[in-house]
This record gives sequence, structure tokens and C-alpha cells, in this order.
Amino acid sequence: MPYKPVSLDHVNIFVRNAERSHKWYTDVFGLHTQDTMTFAGTTKLRAA
Repeated sequence: MPYKPVSLDHVNIFVRNAERSHKWYTDVFGLHTQDTMTFAGTTKLRAA
């Protein structure tokens, strides 16, 4: 019996360009931003 995923929970993806990656994930997969957290320096976390 093959396994068929029914949901995706929590994933961390580290990228070089957060803005470009955010645009790609929203354009290609239709994700929307739920929350954005910015820390000192260049660290930025987004929840989609």
C-alpha cells in the first residue's frame, strides 16, 4: 500500500534571498504569509 501524505506540518528552509524565495513560494504554491519576524541583523522568519 503506497503512502499518500495528507498534510504538511512544520518545515524550516534556509535561503540566501528571503524576498525572492517568498515571492517564489507564494507565486508557485499559492502560500500566503501568516507572520513575519525580524531579528537583529539579517535574520528573518516567515510563517506561511
